[in-house]
Amino acid sequence: MVRDFDTISVVIPTCGRTVETLSRAVKSVKAQQYAPQEIIVVDDNKNNFLLSQELQKFCALNQLKYISSGGCGGGGARNCGITNATCKYVAFLDDDDEWLPNKLKVQLGLFTSSSIGLVYSRGYTVKVNADGTKTQTAYVTDKYYKTAVSYRDLLTRNYIGTTTQLLVKRDILLHLNGFDATLPSRQDYDLCLRVAKEYDCVGADQYLFRHYIHNCGQITSSAHSNMKGYQLLLSKYKDDIRKVPDSHRKFCYRIARCARKAHIYSTFIEFLLLALADNPLYACETLYKCFGLI
Repeated sequence: MVRDFDTISVVIPTCGRTVETLSRAVKSVKAQQYAPQEIIVVDDNKNNFLLSQELQKFCALNQLKYISSGGCGGGGARNCGITNATCKYVAFLDDDDEWLPNKLKVQLGLFTSSSIGLVYSRGYTVKVNADGTKTQTAYVTDKYYKTAVSYRDLLTRNYIGTTTQLLVKRDILLHLNGFDATLPSRQDYDLCLRVAKEYDCVGADQYLFRHYIHNCGQITSSAHSNMKGYQLLLSKYKDDIRKVPDSHRKFCYRIARCARKAHIYSTFIEFLLLALADNPLYACETLYKCFGLI
């Protein structure tokens, strides 16, 4: 049940996007059946005065709260939004994504217990092809969606994914010091792990967002960033990962797969061998995963 005092701040970090792209995200927020109390646009552009000026005008015209984070990266920009938010809940939306109209209403209704700290959902991936055409499919985590995930679950697999789907209690975000801005990637995964370690995380069994992927030819650089992110998470949670059967093997083959895509073959071989040594009975699956065949 949604109550009148359940207020929501929406945080939209933006960097390098046109106002036109940001406008789609904002329109999806303004179309919500349960209206948020504030929309915070965090300008993370650095040394781009003209774009920042356009964003300020856009925010003033649409009654949005404008904040500049000075180019500190996605995690740092979201943390600026959290700090400046004034509501009980914080919802995150990437500047090139969008929500379906019932997103906030459905998720807010799932905060039925004080133990629940975070609500996620199902959603769609929209691939924007080089020719401008779009292809919509179920979001990557849909095939193993669960109505609730534990810390132990998340140590085995990232069941949640993009921050675009998250609705989180602000006091919990402040308690956890927000996103770990030192991570080059997987900051969303890390936040969900830290929330799940202390609170319940539940999912809305409805498709509530569209996550856009652009054909921009940056496969190698993003693979390197993801590889480093997974390596840092493996180090950060190593003691707990070792306590969960098969979790270490899965972290290792994810690192190996990213290293192969980034053409860093020494790291690829190192973590492929670690994954194989962890559980030889799963050698075939490990090899398929490392080479991106499944």
